[in-house]
Amino acid sequence: MSELEKIQQHIKDEISEYIELSDIIVLADVIDKHPIQTKSFGKIIVMRPLPISTINNADYPVFDKVEIKIIVQISSYKNMEKSILYYCETLCKKLHNFKISTKNNIGKILLAKENPIEITSKNSQEIATINFIINGVKI
Repeated sequence: MSELEKIQQHIKDEISEYIELSDIIVLADVIDKHPIQTKSFGKIIVMRPLPISTINNADYPVFDKVEIKIIVQISSYKNMEKSILYYCETLCKKLHNFKISTKNNIGKILLAKENPIEITSKNSQEIATINFIINGVKI
């Protein structure tokens, strides 16, 4: 498993264990090839982390900034107890300043400065994308 995939899995595991999000399924894009079929009304998908800049003068490859997106999809029924904004805010509180800890990396997840949350609707579903940045990922 690559270092970026380890980070993705670590974030997925952290979200999965969070009691405030226990009513929604959590998946990792590409890693969870066969998603579990449930009667859940929605899901959270931890997308693959993608580098957006590097540190050129380091002795080993280091991505200065890595972007990671968390997708939240919920059915847009009017009688839902929790809204898509509830899930977005809960994820933001859980992950902003969260310390990544893998064998090679100890870094922080931060909300993106611009467009941290984007929401769209499609086919009776609300879809939110939450944008985070991870600083200093060594590979």
